[in-house]
Amino acid sequence: MGKLGFVQADPIRSPARAQDLILRHRVRGYRAGDLDRSYRTLKLEEDYLYAYGFMPVKTWQLLHPRGRRPLTREEQKVLDIVSNQKRLHPRELEKHLGKRREVNAWGGYSKSTTRSLEKLHYLGMLRIAGRDNGIRIYERAAITHEPMDPDERLRRLVLLLASILTPLPHPTWAEEEARFPRSCGRELWRAPPRTGSVMYGQKAACTAARRRMMFASWRHSIRWFGIGGASSIFGDGPIASKHIHRPRSASWGTMPFPCCGEQT
Repeated sequence: MGKLGFVQADPIRSPARAQDLILRHRVRGYRAGDLDRSYRTLKLEEDYLYAYGFMPVKTWQLLHPRGRRPLTREEQKVLDIVSNQKRLHPRELEKHLGKRREVNAWGGYSKSTTRSLEKLHYLGMLRIAGRDNGIRIYERAAITHEPMDPDERLRRLVLLLASILTPLPHPTWAEEEARFPRSCGRELWRAPPRTGSVMYGQKAACTAARRRMMFASWRHSIRWFGIGGASSIFGDGPIASKHIHRPRSASWGTMPFPCCGEQT
C-alpha cells in the first residue's frame, strides 16, 4: 500500500472486488479479503482520490483539510451522535433520525443519514474504522498532521495521481484532470494568489508536474503520458517507476502538462 499510494475499492464481485484483483498480483500469498482483515493493523484510510479506495495515511493527509463549509442541521446531529460513540454502524442512526430517503448521485434513493455520513467523511470529520459484512463503520476523525503549504500539497497530489494512473493517453488524462477538484477540494484547486507568488493553485501544480512528466507521440496523433524521475512525492524514498515500452515510431520529449487550458 505504501508503494502504490492508493488502491481503488469496488464491492462488485464480477469476477472479484477491485482491491483484491489489484493486490493479488502484487502481494505474494494474497487472498481475497486480506485487505479488509488487515485494515486496522495496516493503519489505512478509506477516501476519495480519483475514485474511492484504500490509502496510507500519507496519501490521506494530502487530501485534507478540504471542502470546508458550514454543516447543515442534520449533518451536525449526525456528527454529534457519532462523536458520542466509539464506532457507529449506519443502521444505528435510524433510531435517532429515522429512515427518510433522498436522491443520491446516481439518481436513485439513499437514506438521508447515510448521505450525511458520506458527506462528513468527505469533509474529513469522520473516518472509516472498519467494515461489518462490507458496510462501513464510522468513527470521529481528527486531523492532527501539520498543515502543508497549499501549493506543495497540490503539487504532490497531482504527481501522486500521475504516478498511479500513467501511462495513459491524453484524452484519458484530461478526463482524470476534471476530477482533481473533487479529490483535493475546489478551494485548494482554485486557490487565490498569495503575495509574492507568481503561480499558485492548479498552475503551480501543472508547472511542477511538467518537469516530471514525459510523453510519447504515437501514430494517429495519440499521446501517451508517463511520469519520469525517481524521487518520492512524499520526499522519503524512491517512487515505484513505471516503464513504458518505446516503439520505434514513438518520439519522446518534455510533456506540456494538459491542464489549465494549456495547449499541447
